[in-house]
Amino acid sequence: MKNTALAIAAIIIAVCIGFGIPLASAKIQDNALLNGTESLDKAEATLGLNGRGSISLAQKFVLVGINDGIYSADLSEGKYMLASQAAEKAREYAEMLEQFGIRCVHLQSAEYIEEAPQPMLVVDDSGELPSIIVWSVTIYDENGSMTFTIDDETGTLLALTYYANDYTGWTEAQPVQPDIALLRDIADTFAALIGANINSVSPAENIRPYYTDYIFINAVFADGQEIGGESDDDKMSNALLLRICDKGYSFNHEMYG
Repeated sequence: MKNTALAIAAIIIAVCIGFGIPLASAKIQDNALLNGTESLDKAEATLGLNGRGSISLAQKFVLVGINDGIYSADLSEGKYMLASQAAEKAREYAEMLEQFGIRCVHLQSAEYIEEAPQPMLVVDDSGELPSIIVWSVTIYDENGSMTFTIDDETGTLLALTYYANDYTGWTEAQPVQPDIALLRDIADTFAALIGANINSVSPAENIRPYYTDYIFINAVFADGQEIGGESDDDKMSNALLLRICDKGYSFNHEMYG
């Protein structure tokens, strides 16, 4: 009976994806899938969650970086990571950024707050990219907040946003000109964690009065896949975009306006 119920859940997911119906609206019982060892393999074949190492990091960065055409659903748990592990990863990344001296949430602050990590299923409704599970972890201090999007499988930081408390939208913000050498150091440090290489960091051609965009040109991953930089393919050109203003920044994620 249990196997039958799990198989039906997998079929419902397949139908939802086929018709572009957001799983968040479909109210799928994800715990039935994530706790069912036998039927999980069947469901993963539909979702694109085909086991550890089957989906490249390049694909994951591209999927998370898409501004339109993706949807997500909250899950009750991840597949590989525990909530405590996701939170620890977020703290590690915050500490790394703090060492570079950039604006970020300070873990030592007396007003430090950490939200419960939330696992999420991220789906490309075009079906061109595999679905993945990520963790969203948000932390706060007296000055602002940071949200980390962390890959459930590898613990890789896929996206990041920082908002100062007085951020009310980028239309009220001002562009800033950061130190390119510092950006390069940060990019190289994080790329080294995943065995990738960034060829260059350059300002994007689109000039905006509210923020400055930077692109990481030709990020080459350990498996030889290459993403980032200017491209006619929106999925590729949106990947690895860094947006900076005087009240916040975002990496591989759209800043809310």
